[in-house]
Amino acid sequence: MIKVLCFDLDNTLIDRQYSAYRAYDAIIRHDSKNLLSEEEYVTYVNELLAHDQFGLISHRVNNEWYMSRFDFANQRTDEEWFQFWLSYSLQQVHLYPGTLATLHYLKSKYQLGIITNGPSAPQRGKLSKFPDLSIFGHILVSGEWGTHKPDRSIFEEMLRLFDVSPAEMIYVGDNQDADIQGALNAGIRPVWLNGHHHVGRHHVTEITSIEELIKLEQGGLL
Repeated sequence: MIKVLCFDLDNTLIDRQYSAYRAYDAIIRHDSKNLLSEEEYVTYVNELLAHDQFGLISHRVNNEWYMSRFDFANQRTDEEWFQFWLSYSLQQVHLYPGTLATLHYLKSKYQLGIITNGPSAPQRGKLSKFPDLSIFGHILVSGEWGTHKPDRSIFEEMLRLFDVSPAEMIYVGDNQDADIQGALNAGIRPVWLNGHHHVGRHHVTEITSIEELIKLEQGGLL
């Protein structure tokens, strides 16, 4: 019997691409002193966003690539780049449509938790924008825990916090390595949120939006 539904954060509950796009747009507009055409801004921001690879590329690599790619780019240390990017991205934290309603429905059936990869400051900053954190019984941030997904230990810590077995938890996430393989490593059943229609590498339950979890629950498939 499933007692706990645990979620990834970026690109699962919140639209990380939405905030990243606007942060990169702000950086480029700042550095170019608003002298580019709107077409150029869209092109350059999308180029930077593509290089970012849904947040898989480190800020250090992004900063180095950005400074070498664009003549107008200001020279920043990696920490300056990160803080500049973070200040803009946290202004644009955006939940996927239907997320809150889905979570509140599921809360009436299960305990809820979050396991998210990333440093403490940005992840807690995103969580602080969440309208109602009280619906989550436990939240684990990899930067505070010491290991990150797909390491099984962070999943096992969530099992310990909820005092449940792997068979009593489902983990929902978008990343096939960190989320899906990570859950499998710990013996937890994963549900893959594949909103961008990637080719799957695992034979697991697949959804394209968080709202589909309600249909799965009502159909007895969770």
